[in-house]
Amino acid sequence: MKITACTIVKNEEKNLPIWLDCMKKIADEIIVVDTGSTDNTKELANAAATVYDFIWQNNFATAKNYALSKATGNWILFLDADEYFPVAALNVLKQHLNKAGKNIEAFLCKIKNLNEQGTIQSSFFNIRIFRHLPFLKYEGIVHERLINTNGKKVIAAVMDENVYIYHTGYTGKMIQSKLERNLTLLKKDIKKNGLRTSHYIYLSECYSNMKKYDQAILCCKKFLQNKSDAVGMRVYIYTRLIELLFSQKKDIPKALFYIDNALKEFPDNNDILFYKANYKYILKEYITAEKLFTKILITKNTYQLNASTIEGKTAYIYECLAHIAELKGNEPAAIKYYKKILLNNYANKNILLKLYKLIQYKSVAEKISILDDIYNNDSLKLKFLLKILYTYTSDKINLYYRQFLQEKYGIKIEHSLIKDFLLIENYTAAARESAVSLAKDYNFTAGSAFFTNNTKEKLVLLNSLLPTVYQNAIKECMAKTALKDLNNNEVRQIYENIQTIRQNAEKVLKQNNK
Repeated sequence: MKITACTIVKNEEKNLPIWLDCMKKIADEIIVVDTGSTDNTKELANAAATVYDFIWQNNFATAKNYALSKATGNWILFLDADEYFPVAALNVLKQHLNKAGKNIEAFLCKIKNLNEQGTIQSSFFNIRIFRHLPFLKYEGIVHERLINTNGKKVIAAVMDENVYIYHTGYTGKMIQSKLERNLTLLKKDIKKNGLRTSHYIYLSECYSNMKKYDQAILCCKKFLQNKSDAVGMRVYIYTRLIELLFSQKKDIPKALFYIDNALKEFPDNNDILFYKANYKYILKEYITAEKLFTKILITKNTYQLNASTIEGKTAYIYECLAHIAELKGNEPAAIKYYKKILLNNYANKNILLKLYKLIQYKSVAEKISILDDIYNNDSLKLKFLLKILYTYTSDKINLYYRQFLQEKYGIKIEHSLIKDFLLIENYTAAARESAVSLAKDYNFTAGSAFFTNNTKEKLVLLNSLLPTVYQNAIKECMAKTALKDLNNNEVRQIYENIQTIRQNAEKVLKQNNK
């Protein structure tokens, strides 16, 4: 068995290193077809792959078929440059290719869309793995698909659920340029080859993300009028339509109408049930919402071919259930749900603070036990935990985690001496340090009275912020001859501080003016 990994690229220097690193672990041959990169894409590709130049013809299928013509393997992995297999999936993938029945021509793979934080937002199925057969080719200007040129259906099996692909391409600034490009190519494809039902899927995606909501809604409705399905996309279009009606058009009756229609067609589908559950939650019908949310969580891992957005909503479901548990006085359940969110995304500040609010009156040992379940003696996670706790709370566990980080990892965290004294309830020392800190602030505020860009109004404001003794010291500094207040030791000390600040400020201003 020989595996060839293929991709087509243009200006993919950001994504290509991850793709190459993945493919080097499994492929015997790596083919990269460059369609006109102007960045470092080709240099990166040349280090690990055979690179071919191809003049871009505004047709993805043509470019992909050119890549296939250069492949010599009997299995093809054709992932986009912004897609990759997690390392754990590679051995399982190889095993399945080795034992694949001879009648199997291709595999449908689950593709998980990630946001910029690396969190799964949605998923869908598509062919990314197939045998290198002369009659398997790509078709389509954009959103190309694998076809059997003999007119038969491609015989595809569903890949093992432990083999899936991460897709990062529709994040941040990348999405706008890709949407505009795709919309142009879709219109070109429709003009050249005629309108297909599947076009409505991609048109609705483009219009929705471009905030052309009326056009997106129309495309969703057009797709649903045709009863055919495209690899589980029917549910996905229902959810897009319902989401647009709820969030953008605020048309609740129509949204509920399509929820009912979708559930008649797809009973108990989690993506549709989510909208029903969330609507009940918004109405504060918490008992019904809790039952529906719980049902979704129980069945969410059922392996189905439908494109789905439920993975991206799991954290929200847990948050709703935690809130309901709090309302019912079920503290352990609320803690459990908040922990589930943080175990998947430890850097969710708002959820961490909600969890802390629940556990703040527990013993130090209990709090540490709960937080350690999540942050698990990981230095990066613990630094985040300490930063949030130290910023928003006055809890002795701050001292524990700071000491732990320093002793175990040699990491020193900036801290406030005043706050530390308060944490150990040494209020006298805290008051003393506060006074010293306040005096420094007053000195700098007084010193700023001598900046050359001050207006009369600003000087009046500065004086209003300062105690009388500082106001007197400013007067002494501004006077050409010493006044009687300099006999006051306190005024004299402040006077000297202000003079030092004034001199340093003048030096900085001179350097900036050079």
